[in-house]
Amino acid sequence: MEVEYRIKHLADDLNISSSAARKYYAMVEEQRSKKFERNRHGYVIFNQQDVALFRKMLEYRDKYEFKLQDAIKYAISAIDGEEASEEVVSNNDNPMDSLKFLSKEVHRLNNLLESQQEEASRREDMLLKIVQQQQESISRIENKLDEREETKQIAESSEDETEEAFEDQKELSLEDNDTQKEVPEKKKSFWVKLFGG
Repeated sequence: MEVEYRIKHLADDLNISSSAARKYYAMVEEQRSKKFERNRHGYVIFNQQDVALFRKMLEYRDKYEFKLQDAIKYAISAIDGEEASEEVVSNNDNPMDSLKFLSKEVHRLNNLLESQQEEASRREDMLLKIVQQQQESISRIENKLDEREETKQIAESSEDETEEAFEDQKELSLEDNDTQKEVPEKKKSFWVKLFGG
């Protein structure tokens, strides 16, 4: 017994919506010399050959970028063994449509490539700016560290000089005290010598 498909089963099998399956079967019936069978309730039923026809039609449409009408005609020809209608043969738009599609696809891919290159260039510029800013920050930090080191060295040398000056002042002060003590002793001894005492 042959398997029979209804619209819902056909749609599920082809991974399309039920409304798309209805649309496709109506278009196929318009172009095909025979109509699809109907069950005793009047519903359209499809056999394995019909399902193969729809698969072929979708393959032509999706894989080869045929217009739906042309895909149906070629699928009918392939599955039913009929020759393609005179309209399809004489109106050989498919190669041109394919070329147009390929041309559009090449154009789209070129645009995509250009936009990706622009994005890469923009990111590279941004990265270079970030690196430059980091280098400038590092340079400023190094300069500040150098300034602090110089300030520290100046402060240490100034502290050393202050200590030396203080020591020198202290020594001078002690020497002055010693000379002042010596002077009174000399004076004393002079007076003592003079007055005897």
